[in-house]
Amino acid sequence: MERTDDMVMVPGSIVASIRRSTAEMTVDQMAVGMIRKFNAQPLFGDPRIMRFRTEREEDMQGEKIIIDTVTYLTPVPGSKRQKALQLTASFMRPVDVPADDEPAVRIRALFDAIVSSLRWIEPKS
Repeated sequence: MERTDDMVMVPGSIVASIRRSTAEMTVDQMAVGMIRKFNAQPLFGDPRIMRFRTEREEDMQGEKIIIDTVTYLTPVPGSKRQKALQLTASFMRPVDVPADDEPAVRIRALFDAIVSSLRWIEPKS
């Protein structure tokens, strides 16, 4: 890929996984747990997508970094709330860069915008 002056590189990723209800924990209980443990909130006020943020310090090749993670959970339509899509968005920042630093805030806003654009398409029969 040829680099241009107006190119923006976001050093992060979004990983998708399916969470399933179990005898021990339903999808709804997962959401309640996210609210209680991490103060999860609806993404942009939409209760179909719950969102919370965490960070942890890691050692990467002898240097300390912060892994900044935003987790989203939304029920899979047609699953009778037995399955949920979990999207986990992460990026790294130096330990001396605060969470409210403008580039970090913008990266999380980009992740939020991407996730808020999620649309379910009914499979063709």
